[in-house]
Amino acid sequence: MRDRELQARRGLLDHLPDIKQAILPEDEELSEDQYQCGVCKVYCYLSQITCPCTPNVTCPSHFRDICDCEVTSLSLRLRMTDESLEELVQRVHDKANMPKAWAVKLEKSIAENPRPALKVLKSLLSEGERIPCYIPELAPLKAFVERAQEWVDEATPFISRKQQNRRKNEKAWRRMGSKVAEMEEKEREHRKLDSILKLLERAEDIGFECTEIEQLRERADAIRAFQLRARTALATPGTLSTPMYEELVETGKSFNVDLAETDLLEKIVRQLKWADSARDARARFLSLTEVAELIKSGQELGIPDSNEQMMHFRSQKEAGDMWEKKAKELMSVEIVHFQQLEALSGQASTLPVSRETLAQVDQILNKQREAHRQIVALYEKSKEADFYKRPKYKEVRDVLDGLTELHSKPTGTIDLEKEQKRHEDWMRRGKKLFGKANAPLHILAQHMAYVEGRNKHCFCLEDRPRTPVEPSSREPSPDSKSNGPFGEGSRGGRPREVFCICRQPEAGMMIECEVCHEW
Repeated sequence: MRDRELQARRGLLDHLPDIKQAILPEDEELSEDQYQCGVCKVYCYLSQITCPCTPNVTCPSHFRDICDCEVTSLSLRLRMTDESLEELVQRVHDKANMPKAWAVKLEKSIAENPRPALKVLKSLLSEGERIPCYIPELAPLKAFVERAQEWVDEATPFISRKQQNRRKNEKAWRRMGSKVAEMEEKEREHRKLDSILKLLERAEDIGFECTEIEQLRERADAIRAFQLRARTALATPGTLSTPMYEELVETGKSFNVDLAETDLLEKIVRQLKWADSARDARARFLSLTEVAELIKSGQELGIPDSNEQMMHFRSQKEAGDMWEKKAKELMSVEIVHFQQLEALSGQASTLPVSRETLAQVDQILNKQREAHRQIVALYEKSKEADFYKRPKYKEVRDVLDGLTELHSKPTGTIDLEKEQKRHEDWMRRGKKLFGKANAPLHILAQHMAYVEGRNKHCFCLEDRPRTPVEPSSREPSPDSKSNGPFGEGSRGGRPREVFCICRQPEAGMMIECEVCHEW
């Protein structure tokens, strides 16, 4: 169509080189009769010959038959310029050749590099899928890219995954049930070095390039280098310090791959730390339980029995067990041997012992020491010249009664008991003196207080007798609490008036003498 149109235009211009030309606007549309040749009836859509004298149009080939006017009055009306026609054809040509151009580009990218970059292949695939026609090469490319992407998805965890605690919620983890075993198995596969090496072999077989392949290759090389360093360190034990071993272990763990070398190094680190902690523990006191735990942890770590620290703590545990057995035997008997307990308590500072048993021993000894201190103090106070400073009988009695819990008498108990017996003998003589021989011991103090009160009343010189009267309302007897220091003082300066020879307040009954009628 383009060639035919351009040929017709050139033929017209050969006959009418000075013909006027006009370009129709893009938005202007003509009816069919305005672009149908009046001579041959062909539709001349792209170019028409017009004349002002007639509404008819002709094709460029029949310009002579449009009217009888001079040819100078004719015009060439164009729908598109020559350049627009060429551009339109080129666009159609490019559109029609897109599959072929895409196939050429794909072939070129593969020819330039036998292992094409996955990024380039993905770009070509995306471009090919946007072409709205069938391309034979598209399906194989898509299958290849999908296979390569599967490899990238498998390799990504080895490259980017970091160590983390996947069991933050243990209950939720357990609730997953059967999925747990599957996830565990998958996780173990991801932590194998063989999985990395197999992935690299697959990448070679597939035949493509991407950054993940290089990163995985670097990871594999780093693991091999670490294994070499680790095997050297394991072959020459003792050449590295604990921090250097720890650094190696951290390096091995950073790969997040299960390596036998990492496990062996970690075991060595734990053994070294155990030895350091055992060495530090020798400088401080350890309980029997702590020593047993230290020995148990050493056995779990594979520390040999010939190890110096292990031998030391085993001997300490044996001595501590002997101490424990001896202490329990001494505390279980009815009569406790305090000298032996004292010796055991002294040994406890150099041996690993049970804190509970040591606390029981110290409790018994503290009771014994406290009782001995009280006994000595009471005995010394009982020798005071000033008897007001001497201890009360009840204090001595309470201390001696408390000795029954100890099942043994501390030093000085016999002397204090002698003093107590001497005091009891004195109280018995006092009771006998006042006619209270059969009464309890404590009645003496009560009776003597009664006698003292009677004496004070009888020998008081500040009262006077008077004849009893019988008024309509007799004043009650004086209250002993409101009078003098002995209860017989006067009120308002007046001597207290009494009615009876007993010189005590009236008790509610008076007896009259039948001879002199004195009360």
